[in-house]
Amino acid sequence: MNKRAVVYALLFYYKYRYKETRLMDVLETKTDRELLQSVLAETAKALNEVNCAVKDCNKARNRLTFEIAVVNELLNRSTDKEI
Repeated sequence: MNKRAVVYALLFYYKYRYKETRLMDVLETKTDRELLQSVLAETAKALNEVNCAVKDCNKARNRLTFEIAVVNELLNRSTDKEI
């Protein structure tokens, strides 16, 4: 195993251990109400992110629909000139 792989493996290990320890600290030091408030806030953020993603998908769909219409129109024009 090369040095870079070893370094990445160690960084990953310590990062994982730190997150695990931090998570356990949060779970052990917060009250049930604080945890519920945190879960509620994170759920609201996630829902907002999903709503934004849906809007972005709709915008992309509209752009693609427009591009298809333009390509069809240009193809029809070129066919008309050839006839």
